[in-house]
Amino acid sequence: MLLVCNAYLDLKYMVEPFDIHVIIERMYLSIDSLSCAMWINYFVALGLFVYLWWKGDREKKLPKYSSNGGVKLDWVNGFEIRSNVSENGMVIKANKEGLLSLANHLTNLAQADVPPGTHIHLDSLNSLEDGSDNIIIEKT
Repeated sequence: MLLVCNAYLDLKYMVEPFDIHVIIERMYLSIDSLSCAMWINYFVALGLFVYLWWKGDREKKLPKYSSNGGVKLDWVNGFEIRSNVSENGMVIKANKEGLLSLANHLTNLAQADVPPGTHIHLDSLNSLEDGSDNIIIEKT
């Protein structure tokens, strides 16, 4: 915008007083192209704003914690999670869906509304593969 105004002021007060038609025509063409570029820039910025606004609306919202329902676990279809405790520590092995599910559970547990002491039990009866060791994740 400032560039267009500056070019217009140059044209009006520096070029037109000398009445050189070729330069005046070139200046008007450059002002027109700058004005066109300004409008294109405006519409690109507007389009990006609308796209990001629309995309933000579609992002997954975390479920609200309630003392009655607890933390809601959202499992990605096809998840596989294994856990084993050894002398060196705990090993958690998971496919892509399993890792996404665990990430969702941890994010849900980390919400501000979730009180300390809330925990998630994962075992071979509800989520882990057979032969896996139990996992308890607790918010402190």
